Order: sequence, then C-alpha cells, then structure tokens
Amino acid sequence: MAAADPEASAVPMSGLPHGVSQLDTPLGPAVELVAPGGGIARIAINGAQLLSWVPEGDSEVIWVSAAARTQPGKSLRGGTPVCWPWFGAHPADASKPAHGFVRGLPWQIVSTSSGDAGTEATFAFTTAGNHRELWPYEADVHLTTRLDDEGLSLALETLNTGAEPLPLTQALHTYFRISDIADVAVDGLDGSPYIDAIGEWQRRIQQGAVTFAGEVDRIYLGETSSIAIRDPGLGRSILISSQGSGSAVVWNPWIAKSERLGDMGPDGYRTMVCVETANAADDVVSLAPRATHRLTARYQVAVL
Repeated sequence: MAAADPEASAVPMSGLPHGVSQLDTPLGPAVELVAPGGGIARIAINGAQLLSWVPEGDSEVIWVSAAARTQPGKSLRGGTPVCWPWFGAHPADASKPAHGFVRGLPWQIVSTSSGDAGTEATFAFTTAGNHRELWPYEADVHLTTRLDDEGLSLALETLNTGAEPLPLTQALHTYFRISDIADVAVDGLDGSPYIDAIGEWQRRIQQGAVTFAGEVDRIYLGETSSIAIRDPGLGRSILISSQGSGSAVVWNPWIAKSERLGDMGPDGYRTMVCVETANAADDVVSLAPRATHRLTARYQVAVL
C-alpha cells in the first residue's frame, strides 16, 4: 500500500465512522476511505472528485497530473471529474462550460458508512436559482463512492425534482494511471461503433483492441458494460464494469493537445488514459419528473 501523504493532515469531523476521515491536502479538502482489508481512496470535496485509489498490496490506480492546480470553479486535471448535466460542449450554447457546471463546485457530504462489506461516502449537489442561467431544470444529484476489498464503485444518481422532463448527458471522466500509453491496450470494444472526434466526428467500427500511437478521442456506443485496460508494464488489468450507460469514452490527448491544455505535466500523457463511463452523444437520458437515473462504474484490478 502507498505511504500516507506527509502533506495531508486530518481534520476533526464529528460522527464519522471508523475508516472514514476528512483531510486537508495540497489539492484541497478531501474525504479518505479505508477498506476493511486496508485499501485507501480519497475524494475531493470540490466536485466530489475521486483523487486516489490504492488497493491493498498494489500501487496507485488513479492518475492525477503532477501539474494539477486548484482554481475556483475548475476541476483538477486527473482523478474522476463528474461531467453533469451535459457531456462535452453544451448542445446549444458553446459559451457555457464544457462538461457541465458541477465538477468545479463544492458538494455536500450527506452520509458515510463503514462495515465488513466496505466503506462509503455520499456527496450531494442540488441545482439552485443561480444555476438557471446555465441549465433551466431542477435536479438533485448524488455521488456515492464505495471502497471494499475487491474494488471501488462510483454511483451517480440524478433525481428530476422539476415539473418537466429533462435531457441528461454525463460521464464519470476517470483518468487511470498506466505504465506507458504506447504499451497498453483497451479491451472489450471490438466491433463497437464509435464517433471519432479526431477524425471529423466520423462514425467508425472498432477493429480489435484500442491501442495508441497518437491522440485518441472516441465515443463508443452500444455495449460498453465490460472494458479492461491491459497494462503489461504494471502487470495488471484494470477492469471497468458499468450500468445505466450506453456509451463510453476513450481519451488520450497525446503531445500537442497536452501542451495546449497546460496542466498535463511533462510527458503526463504517457502515464494516463481515460476510460469514461458515460451517457454521451446518441446516449441521451430523458428523465421524467420525479424519476431517477443511476449511472454506475465498478473498478477492479486483476494480475496479468
């Protein structure tokens, strides 16, 4: 297990169960979860953004840029930014923030629990009047991060609290730590149709595993519920299973885009790949009043 962050310090917080604590870290306030067997995860209060997951006996699974910086209203580069209530550019107004507006704002911790089956924390965000100019709907959204001895789960649940149906696209935009992007492959998408954002948004069919020799930005559609990142360099596969999703995004910015982004760090693109559990592109959820949609991703690590 990775050593504790020497710059993180515990913050007293009444009523937290064993295995749950709040920390001040260089990347801002966070909640730390400890699994019964000893694995550790950290979630930022800002954006309810997963920052770290170290399974017991393994190394870090989640990538955060060495150049990540905290900025008001912005998510950190890395971890799992929550893209909600739209994915990518706003469908009607490109002046609105990409990937929605909740990933850079504080969420509320509404519950925590710990037991033999696992440790979890639930964060909540409620749209309010000051969000109406960005999104003319009303909703409550909850994100539960659950850590157990077999893996880590994220569950993003949206309740339409308004009087009319709302359109919803979203993603758990997870950055995974890898040995070297040139040596990994993403399995589980062979034969799947995808939209190629690098290739002028053309629709194509995946042939074999997804491999990387340049920038990749693709939305895969259809059966995307079981995906694996095969990483011989670290001797492991990261297994990703999902529910409530009919699409997945695979992304690596490569060299030129990394330089434009400015916060990827030197050669940061080489040690990360995003595989995002999503409702994106054609996969739009129409959520009726008082209805709930639940998007889940489960991460596990297997030895190659």
